[in-house]
Amino acid sequence: MDNGYPCPNPACGHVFPTEFVNGAAELMCPRCGALFQFRVPAAAPAYPAAVAPAAAAVPLAQPLEPSAPLPVAPVVGITPAPAAPVPPEALPYESAPPPEPRLARASRTELYLLIFLLLASAAGGGIYYAYSQGFRFQFTMGSGNGDGGNSQREGPGASPDVPKTLYGEGAVYSLPNKDGLWRLEKLKTKRQYEADLAAWAVSPDDANSRADLRVLKFRPADPDLGPAQVVDRRYRKDFPDATFEEIENRQAAFGKMSGRLVKLRVRENPVSERFAALAIVSREEHTIVVVLDCALDQRERWEVVFDRMLAQFRVGNEVLIEKKAGQ
Repeated sequence: MDNGYPCPNPACGHVFPTEFVNGAAELMCPRCGALFQFRVPAAAPAYPAAVAPAAAAVPLAQPLEPSAPLPVAPVVGITPAPAAPVPPEALPYESAPPPEPRLARASRTELYLLIFLLLASAAGGGIYYAYSQGFRFQFTMGSGNGDGGNSQREGPGASPDVPKTLYGEGAVYSLPNKDGLWRLEKLKTKRQYEADLAAWAVSPDDANSRADLRVLKFRPADPDLGPAQVVDRRYRKDFPDATFEEIENRQAAFGKMSGRLVKLRVRENPVSERFAALAIVSREEHTIVVVLDCALDQRERWEVVFDRMLAQFRVGNEVLIEKKAGQ
């Protein structure tokens, strides 16, 4: 009795029924999932292959006899007709100009920069020249001489009050100012030079010619005080390498007090030299030094003014009597 066909997989016990195997090209085991293919003999063709009929012979073409060349007509030149003018209204609108090349923009920037540097150099040279000539304008704060504590620039018009006599604040002395030439400096300048009094003046004949006044007080009194100590405080704060040369050094009378009159040539730096006139008077508790100076090339203009002012320099009781009489 036919029991079917077992699964070819040795590990599987499934048996295929005979009707499943007959005529099947492949089978899949429902138990193990294995796929099995069977060889099936190729079926014979239903009709015999057709035999192609023999091709008929094709007759070859006979060569032609060469013929005479065909005549070619000569080419006659053709002149093109001139193009009709285009009316202006038919022309396209003018297009925008192309963008400026980057190189041209860079050149323009460099030109502006060069102009700026030239102007800055010219301005810097002018300021340096003015500084070397003694026009030392500074921004300062207030003054202890009744200017109301307003912050102004030192220079012409800085102080509206022009006293006829300049009196000391920390010492008893006076200097004449009858023509109103000298104007009081600001408090910052006084502190900078440890000055008891500071003032400036501009020549009536030349607005660019300036002179400065500083009154220095040295404690304790030093009868032997010389120009070196004065130059050190007055000039070396701004110019550490400043040097000086004595032009004149002699005994002098200032009212009823005796002292020394010293004139100096001060070299602040290689391009700045000043002329200075000093009046040195010692009292019991301190030594007072009046320093009047200007640019060296302005000496001829200012030396007469300095001499006249120092000739009326007064110290001590004379000043007290003078102030009492003026009240």
